[in-house]
Amino acid sequence: MKTIALSSALVISLLLISFVAATSNLNNFSKLPLDGRDALEAGWEAPELKGLSRLLENSGETVAGRLKQHYMEETFRITSKGIGTDVIDLKKVEARELAEYAKYWEGDPLDDSAKIHKLIKMYRSKGTRTAIGNTGKWVEDVALLKKGRHIGPNEGFGWEHIVAENHHIQIRDRLQLSDADGLVKKVINEVISDKSSIIKHTPGKEIIFSKVIERGSYSKEIRVVVSDIRENLGSIVTAHPWS
Repeated sequence: MKTIALSSALVISLLLISFVAATSNLNNFSKLPLDGRDALEAGWEAPELKGLSRLLENSGETVAGRLKQHYMEETFRITSKGIGTDVIDLKKVEARELAEYAKYWEGDPLDDSAKIHKLIKMYRSKGTRTAIGNTGKWVEDVALLKKGRHIGPNEGFGWEHIVAENHHIQIRDRLQLSDADGLVKKVINEVISDKSSIIKHTPGKEIIFSKVIERGSYSKEIRVVVSDIRENLGSIVTAHPWS
């Protein structure tokens, strides 16, 4: 499989490719710059290309080059896809942290094949340690929002559990947010970003974060529970308004 030369010119190429991909014209790229054509021929998909473009723009060629050199191409592509699909925000979480997680995961943690452990968001969370499957490896100071599953009332974890419990709607309504998806996930990020928001840590069970979130003239205390159970260490269990 061909690899991609990292250069500042690639940013423009990748933006062009992303546009072509978004308009479903992937077979018509004869006018794209050469490195852009090579990227497509190497099998890179639009989200991966978009993420690599963001990485180059936000972190520069040096950081991108180190990642490309240090990790296998599959890991580098997964990391780029995570950036391109907003699994991480490069202003808060380093690409290296997602790459380290992807490196030890068997398969693609961003793919549906990961099932309930499919990674939706990786957040900065000081004081939280996140396990990488059953590998015995972990990433420090990040927490994960996974697809998860809902088993029953107050039983389950992850985004599917939060949605099934209607907590995403409750958070939206209490803070008068314009949507119950992306903006709610940003609220969760804000709550767990600083260890000063930890109000209770029960080792081997859970970490509870609580913070008053303000949006305009509206404010509400939001609680987020993060698992401290070894096999799901660092994974968000639930998030909801308090009282």
